[in-house]
Amino acid sequence: MKLLACLILAVFSFSTSAQQVNTLVLKEIYHKPLNAKDKKPSKVQVDTKGGMLEVTTKYNNGCEEKFHFEFNFDRDMAVLKANETYGFNYFVRAMSKECQTNPWREAYMKPGSSDGGYSSLLGETNYGRWVYMISGGGPYNYARARPNSKDVTGVQNGEFKTKPYTKGTHTYFYFDINSSGHESGESCAYQFLFVYELTDEVPNASVSTSGCIAPDCSSMKGTIPVWNFQNNRGECWCPEGMVWDRMENRCR
Repeated sequence: MKLLACLILAVFSFSTSAQQVNTLVLKEIYHKPLNAKDKKPSKVQVDTKGGMLEVTTKYNNGCEEKFHFEFNFDRDMAVLKANETYGFNYFVRAMSKECQTNPWREAYMKPGSSDGGYSSLLGETNYGRWVYMISGGGPYNYARARPNSKDVTGVQNGEFKTKPYTKGTHTYFYFDINSSGHESGESCAYQFLFVYELTDEVPNASVSTSGCIAPDCSSMKGTIPVWNFQNNRGECWCPEGMVWDRMENRCR
């Protein structure tokens, strides 16, 4: 009986491992406002190298603020390999004058993944068999720190980690974006959802090598490489709160 049990276990283990695949292929980037009455962004762009969103929020004193949200991947995210780490940076900043309003309504963004996070857009997709094969993310990132808080601001770094699993299953990561106004229709809760299928059938030329190429910022001390979707080019930016010193050739 003991020998039989061992044989059954061995067959089961072989069968399970034989079904595992090590490639995650991007099936869709699904993105939209999370609430039907939310304000629509004035600009949205996204691809396998990153994304951005801009929205104007109006407060109860009539003041308006325009916010820019952005995330950029270290490499093309069309096809991922299991047991690898994929880095990215992300930030949110005010593009207009600062409104005197409730500071607890600060705009923010938050990256999340299938392992430890949940996307409210999953039910609107046509995919099934969800598994938790992407982990990681990053902290909440605010446009400005709220009073007496330890809020994270400026350009932040995060990472997603992948795992192998059964062929035909699906997994995901996402970016949540939020700008909260006082009046009806002035808030914007938005999500970018990246859906992957675990498969061994990789489409030809699925990984793009053109488009959002990060610039080399090694000669500009303290800067961070980002992709500017407004002018469609890579740029070297100083972290939020710092400016470029042309005389000393560095951020300060």
